Amino acid sequence: MNLCHRGSGGDGLMKGEKLMAIHKPNADSTPAEKALYTALVARRMTKWLVSHPSKNGVKWQLVEFNGRAGQESGGIVDLIAIRKNHKPLEKDWNRGDLFEIVLLQVKGGKARYPTGPDVARLLAVKDYHRAERVLLAEWKPAEKLCLYELTDPNHVEPSEIREKKVAASDVFGKVPKLTIKQIHAAALAKMKK
Repeated sequence: MNLCHRGSGGDGLMKGEKLMAIHKPNADSTPAEKALYTALVARRMTKWLVSHPSKNGVKWQLVEFNGRAGQESGGIVDLIAIRKNHKPLEKDWNRGDLFEIVLLQVKGGKARYPTGPDVARLLAVKDYHRAERVLLAEWKPAEKLCLYELTDPNHVEPSEIREKKVAASDVFGKVPKLTIKQIHAAALAKMKK
């Protein structure tokens, strides 16, 4: 079973998201420009992967924490995926009163994996907010976007993290069979209306 998702060269846009002035790096680009590009594309692809599926008909919403000009801001969590929990619940709760929460850290290009202390912080934030999971989303140019579950600050070597690969459909629901180029074209068409 393939647990990763391949983009097809374009940048995925969320509904209503404006196309940022991001240009694909070239030979004259600085390492910082290349890193910014891969970080932004990784975040966009992760947002698409999370927001388009629906599990039991309930869509996930995203909370994004960006600094100036769309770059990273401080803090350990990059994205929060949240949706209403419509499962039958115990007494005193109605369907839709509670939330399902997944914390995401997004890495693009050659960005280093989270360290043991980073994973410990992510897990502490998960416990504090009673989130269900902590996921690492990783995208490298010309490769697939992969999700890994972070569960143990004592096992953070890349090979150990890669062993915890999870399918987006297991967490967020069935992923539509569209290419990133198709999503990009649809988003641009909606923006023109």
